[in-house]
Amino acid sequence: MVTPTDHVRAEQRWKWARMLRDTGLTFSGAKDKLGAETFLARLERYRTKGAIPQEDMLFAVDALLVGEAQVWYESVEHKLHSWQDFERRFRRSFANQATPEELLTELRRRTQGKGEDINNTYLTNFRYLCSRFSRAVAIRKSGSNCISRNSAGVS
Repeated sequence: MVTPTDHVRAEQRWKWARMLRDTGLTFSGAKDKLGAETFLARLERYRTKGAIPQEDMLFAVDALLVGEAQVWYESVEHKLHSWQDFERRFRRSFANQATPEELLTELRRRTQGKGEDINNTYLTNFRYLCSRFSRAVAIRKSGSNCISRNSAGVS
């Protein structure tokens, strides 16, 4: 039997799904330009700012997945019992499992693009690459330091 509380709960879940969809954030799969980790980071930011319960995020994320990612979600949805289950399976399927050497190469290769704002785009990309290290790594070349996964920054 559906209770009034169940109805209110369902309405709230649909509200979160519409709100997230209205952000324009989507993820299409392994070749998505956004990247799986960036997608998850943005979801976490929206969840925190919107005070969205994790179980409601698990419901709402369906509205943001398209193409290959939507097909993947439909195939694992019945196995997802928590937001942590979703994140773990999502990362396993879509996150780039780059080695530390590959990340260091990318950090060294990355230069500020013509017209790219140093304080926004370039440093954001640099910090993102630093955040993908699973342990502390110091990069001394050119005077920059990439400290750790949890406190990535530029010194």
